[in-house]
Amino acid sequence: MPVLFLTDIFVFLLVGLLLAYGFYAARREHLRAPWRRVGRSRVGVVSLVVLSFYGAIGLLDTVHFHPRLETQAGGGEGGISSEVLSLLDLWLAPLRERQEKTYSAPFATHLHARETIRLPDGSTRRDYPRLAHGGAHLADPETERGRDILLISLKGLARGLVLWVLAVAMLALLLARRRGRGLGPTLRDLAAGRAQVPWRAGLVTLGLILALGAITAELAERVKPLTLKVAIHDGDIPVSNVETLTFDSASTDMNQWQKSLSLTLEGRPFASKQVCQLILRDAETGVEEARYDVTIDLAFGNDF
Repeated sequence: MPVLFLTDIFVFLLVGLLLAYGFYAARREHLRAPWRRVGRSRVGVVSLVVLSFYGAIGLLDTVHFHPRLETQAGGGEGGISSEVLSLLDLWLAPLRERQEKTYSAPFATHLHARETIRLPDGSTRRDYPRLAHGGAHLADPETERGRDILLISLKGLARGLVLWVLAVAMLALLLARRRGRGLGPTLRDLAAGRAQVPWRAGLVTLGLILALGAITAELAERVKPLTLKVAIHDGDIPVSNVETLTFDSASTDMNQWQKSLSLTLEGRPFASKQVCQLILRDAETGVEEARYDVTIDLAFGNDF
């Protein structure tokens, strides 16, 4: 469902005025001539490319809506969320959803602050715990991080170059059709900079933006679902079955991230209102992620 804020209205009015001025100036030579000089300068074309990206991002953040919830388990419609998102929020959903406890350095794999970590053997120590998302796919960050960053960056660079080649091909086809020339001569003119409009400077700028943007996007998406083993413990001994939960929802609604499970206690005696612990451990590393006290108050006595 669309949502319209007052700031959105102002932005749309500004875009409308700019378009109206563009149509007005295009019909009058004294207004068209200064913009023609801008379009024939390298600084002007480079600035136009950069400002176009800023404008596109601003417009994406201006279109707001209520997202639809995921379909419920019974098959009914999920309804509409009360949360308001923009198209930019939807595009950058991984960055918005994958929050960490503290700030950390770029490409870090551990939190910035020390915490008490409970190890698989039950002992504890003060250390910098692993990030929940950053570098979570690495088994040994100390030895794998540099190579992983390089490979991911090269993959992003390849995607950016593919997008740039497509943009160059589309521009060359348009210019070739307008001038009535072949595609080959048009591409050679673009590469040599033989044109009134400095297309080469604009294309180089476009290539840099696409390459850096694709690398950043590829690095930001490197995350894997979190898998936990959950059980009730009496000290270090589990007194229930162990269930495995995987948190892998791609929904933008936090309500859709919830998981439910059922734990069955062992057939053993328990003291009246005995306090045990619900422990969540990382399924791969065995490191304790969280624990909560639970009180076992059986409805029937152990005499039965």
